[in-house]
Amino acid sequence: MRVTVAVFLLLTVFSLSETVRFPGLDLLISDCIEECEELDYCLDQGLSKSGKGCFVRNCKSVFKQCLQKFPETALSHVNHFAALAEQWIGVAVDKIADVYLHCWHNSQYQNVTLLSDCLLDAIFEAAQVPLTELGEAVFTDPAYMSCWIFQSLKQIIHCYINIDNGYWRAIEVNTDNELQHNVYEYLMCSQIKSMTAKECQDVWNRIVGTPEFVKQQTKDLMICQVHAIISATAQC
Repeated sequence: MRVTVAVFLLLTVFSLSETVRFPGLDLLISDCIEECEELDYCLDQGLSKSGKGCFVRNCKSVFKQCLQKFPETALSHVNHFAALAEQWIGVAVDKIADVYLHCWHNSQYQNVTLLSDCLLDAIFEAAQVPLTELGEAVFTDPAYMSCWIFQSLKQIIHCYINIDNGYWRAIEVNTDNELQHNVYEYLMCSQIKSMTAKECQDVWNRIVGTPEFVKQQTKDLMICQVHAIISATAQC
């Protein structure tokens, strides 16, 4: 479950939404961080190393609270591992928050690639132990599965890093349209048990297959993920 939480957060981080102060963070998380009373004081000094250092010292607890909200929502859909998640989630979120703040503090602000590489390297290094624990708890061949999960996730997340902002904006617009005009269908098809149902195909085609450039990038993303899984299988 730590793996599920980490993936959820990482995909949020690497959606690369347009934010001013926190590159790569979802807008909802960025808005939540604004609740830190010292934020403006610190970052009005500019996005210098000293300004970021001020934020890390004064706003770390708020930052972690904001990240905490997201996996808690995700976990409501994975009851099978709920007990395991309850035990691990605080540690996972706490570590991810520390990693982001470390990389954000020390990376060049405008270079999202450097920030992304820093995040991936640090998080997957930290994830080695929980991935092994997950393998031992669930699979008959824990060493193989720990390797496979680690390699798959690392490569799959790299698939998302290079997706441009226009893709995510188009999907956001498409999703808003579904909520306005087909809310019942959208909510039904958003449930995990219904996502792959034949009657939901049109919903997902409208969201991730319109317009043509979104359809193409969705295909490229799926191919990239399949290649990641094949590569992980070969490596392990």
